[in-house]
Formats: sequence, structure tokens, C-alpha cells
Amino acid sequence: MALHSFNGAINAQFLYGKMNRKISNLYSAINVDPVMSGGQLIDTNYSLNFQNNGFGTYKRDVLGGRLSFGRAKKFQWGLNFLKVRDDTTSLTTIRDFDDLMRMRPQLVASLDQAYREDLQSNPDLLSVSGNPQPKDNLIAGTDLMFNLFNNNMRFRSEGAVSLLNHDISQGVLSGDQNLGVNISEDVSNELDRWAWLFIINENMNALPLRFEVEGETTNVEFGSFPTTLLASQTELNVDLLDNSFRAQYRWIGPNYTSLANSTIRRDIAGITLSDRFQLLDDRLYVTLGYENLNDNVSDTKEATTNTQTGRTNLSWFPVDQYLPRISLGFMYRNRDNAVQLYNPFIQGGNQVEQLAVRNFARGDTLITANPRLTNTAQITSSVSQQFDLFDITHDASVNFSYLDTKDKFFRYGGTESSSINITLQSRFSSLPLNTRMGFNINNTETLGGLSSVNVFGLNLGGQYVLMDDKLNLNTNISYTQNKIESTSLQIYDNGTSDPRDDIYQPQTDDSGSRIVQETNNNLIILRAGAEYSIDSHHAFLVNLSYTNISSQLSRLNPPNDKMVQARYIFRF
Repeated sequence: MALHSFNGAINAQFLYGKMNRKISNLYSAINVDPVMSGGQLIDTNYSLNFQNNGFGTYKRDVLGGRLSFGRAKKFQWGLNFLKVRDDTTSLTTIRDFDDLMRMRPQLVASLDQAYREDLQSNPDLLSVSGNPQPKDNLIAGTDLMFNLFNNNMRFRSEGAVSLLNHDISQGVLSGDQNLGVNISEDVSNELDRWAWLFIINENMNALPLRFEVEGETTNVEFGSFPTTLLASQTELNVDLLDNSFRAQYRWIGPNYTSLANSTIRRDIAGITLSDRFQLLDDRLYVTLGYENLNDNVSDTKEATTNTQTGRTNLSWFPVDQYLPRISLGFMYRNRDNAVQLYNPFIQGGNQVEQLAVRNFARGDTLITANPRLTNTAQITSSVSQQFDLFDITHDASVNFSYLDTKDKFFRYGGTESSSINITLQSRFSSLPLNTRMGFNINNTETLGGLSSVNVFGLNLGGQYVLMDDKLNLNTNISYTQNKIESTSLQIYDNGTSDPRDDIYQPQTDDSGSRIVQETNNNLIILRAGAEYSIDSHHAFLVNLSYTNISSQLSRLNPPNDKMVQARYIFRF
């Protein structure tokens, strides 16, 4: 819902909804594990597990809003908030034997009477692990943007704070939870007062509380706000003389998390610069880019990793449609945390041994952080060509990429990957038919060559339109074959009893040959659909899907997935 007033100078937007994936907990029968000693029973462990990893999912309530002042074309200042909370009543969750008898009594049918009486007397003896934890997330932020010089200069800055609670099942923080802390009545009342908005307890990503120790008592008070929950981004775009220049600075704390966007990269700060300019009457585009980012923005790690990336891309778009469109790109990245590889216990070893260790540890204390120095080079290219054949217009494209990462400090840290993709799209002039064919080959080696993944994919599809473009029929078939070969690393004692000179080496059999594990996986997806448009506002849609997986990675045969979907669409 949106409201606009004063000719768009003041705007308000609201969002409310529920996300329901309808996945229930699939509990299995109680497992009884007697503990014996000297031939005598001394204890009994009771555990409740899940069938086929059937962990449930809560319904999720979503509430959001935005209030902005100004018009987006010139100037605008906005305030935003988003709240996501799991509905703890939407999922049957068993925590002890009393819950089990109340919710799923059929799961105790296989237990002997003695075991039942033991659990009835001591409900907490039943161990339940893996229950999904209900979460609570609140994000509040502000943004400012303005455009100058006929929109040739655009500035935007935004900042936000994110509070995330990983488990709200126990409610707000209180002295009744036996946490060994003394919570004053004022703090407890304040936490209860704001629980409708956000639940604060010990399961938060960062607590805005201060713990003060007085003798044997720990008191809890409201403290300074953790900066690790903050994130900001500022961006400037300038279009001038066939150039498009972009400068960005971002700072994202390590605890900034959004349940609405799980792809946010955290714990980084730095600048990103790019410039795209046009040559040869807008037929040739050249892009240059540079990025410098650091992690450890809150100075909590032993070392800070600096990542510098340079990239360039050259694209040619000829005027003649029958000339090929060509693009070529190159990227180089360096990551370094300024920590040197150091292990005095194998200094006499060869280079292979030096690169087959991590920085040594003494007991449980790491002497220094693991060093990191990797260089990554990537080449990408694509060629597209349009041509006519058999009264059919075809668009063919070939895409190739190659990536190579070399680890200077760890022998088994390198990665090499290559990929080629070929597609052909055809438009029939005598039929309302479009077809698409494509295949992909990808070969990847990781762990310095100890693991390899070879992927072959094939895709065929088509679209047919009839009844004066009112009925649209489409179908698609995809096939993917994966072959995986891997060798595990094992610890080699270097011929001594001192664990400080142990090194990593590939796992071998008694004859000294590498042990290679090979698996093959196949995936077939069939899709078909039809959409009938009554008019520009009303339409009916039917989709069919079938998925077949043949995998050696799982002990269980994955079930075939079949889906039928029917929808009525109303377009405003």
C-alpha cells in the first residue's frame, strides 16, 4: 500500500505479509541407548531425532514501511524499517517428554513400560537436538539522494542498523533463566515494554547491554550501542563527455544481518571505482574498475585481510547486425593479510613441506593467525552472431571463462576453473515459434588439484503462440551430469612424535597410491506451461514440472519432484 501527497513530495509505503512454506517437523520414534559398565546398566540415554532431516520451518511475519520527503527526480530523504519475526505458534516443537506426550504421543508406542515410567518421572531426560530456532529481525535505516546538472550527477547515501535474535523461544532476557546475571527491575521492565517490537535476550547477534561484575554478582544495564550492527553505503555517479564514472564507499559491520536479504556481504569496508567510456560513435565500450576492501572493520580479528581488485572490459557492438558482437574482460585480485608463514619446527624441510602446514599452534593457543596471500586471475569472453538460415533467424553465442587462483602460503589452497557455454536461439518466420538450445561444460579443480568437478549440461526449450497471441505454450528440458573426484587430506607426523611438525598430505593406501573417491550425479528437469490471456488485465496460467535426481552423494534415493500449478492473474 502506498500513499502520495503534495504532488508526490511526501510519500508513505507500507508492507505486511506472511511467509509460509508449510514444512512441519518430521520426528522419528524415541531412540533408547543403554549405558553399560562392567556388564551392568548404569544409565539410559533417550533421544528424539528427525526423519530424513525433516526439520520444520516457522511461518514468518513481515512488516515494513517507508516515509520519504521530496521527489526522486531531484531530492529525497527517506526513513525505512523492516521487521521479520517467526511465528512460534506455527510449528509443533517438542523440547521434553511432556511436550511429546501432549503433541505426538504415538511416538512412544515402541517404548517399554519401564522406559515410559522413567521418562514420565524425569521429562528432561529426553534429548531433542536440531529443533529449528525462531528468529526475530528488525532493520531501521535512512537514505538521502539528490540529482544535479540534469541528472548527470547523482548522489545517494544510506545507513541502517540491524538487530537479529537467533532464538526467541525463551522470551526476553530475565533473571528467571538462570544465566548467572542480576537483571534490575528497570531493565527487565524496559525489555518487556519493547518486546512487541523486538525481543532482546542472550541469543542476539550483539547485545546492547553492559555487564558489570560486583563481587560474585553480575549486573546488567543498558550500555553503548554496538557498531558491529551498523551498515552504510555512499555512491556518486557522474555522466560527462561519454563517460560514466561511479565511486562507492561502503562499511558493513560483521553482525549486520537481514533475514530479508541473506546475500549481503558483511565485515567489509572500502571503495569501489569504475569508469565506462564510449568510443567509435558508441560502438566500442571500455570499462575500467578498481576495488580496495578490508575486513576486520571492528578490529576483533588477529589479522586484517586486504583485497584489491582491478578489472577491465572491452565490448564492441557493430552497427551492422550481421557482424559479431564481441566482449573481452580481464580481472586480477590480490588478497593479503600481511601474516608470514612461520613454523620453526620444519625449517629444515623442503618447499613442499613448508607449504603443507598452517601456522603452528602450541596447545590450544594459536601463536599467530594463518597467513593469507592469494592471487586470482580471470578471463571472460563472449561472441554473439545473428544469421539467417532456412528462412529462420538465428542468434548464436559462445561464452568462455577461465579462473585461476594461486595460494602462495598453502599448497592445497589453489583453484582452477574453465567453462564454455554455447546457445542458439531461433525465430521462425513462417511459424509463431521460438526455440532455444544450449549446452555447457565446466571443469573445476580445487584443493590444489585434490578435488575435481566436471559438469556437462544440456538445455532444450521452445515457445509457441497461437489464437491471435492469446495462448502461449512453452516447454523446456534440462539435463545435467556431474562427475566428482576427490582425495582427502590427512595428517603426516613427519617421522617424529612431536605434533608441532605435522604436515598435511593427500590420503594414500598401503601401496602409497592416492585414494580417490568418485561420484556421479544426474539431474533431469522437465517443464511445460500454458498461459491464456483473456485481455490485458486477466489471464490464466498452468505450469507443470518434473524433477528426477540420481545421486551417489546420498545414501537415500532423492524422491522425484512433481509440481502442478494453476493461477489466475489480475493485472492492475
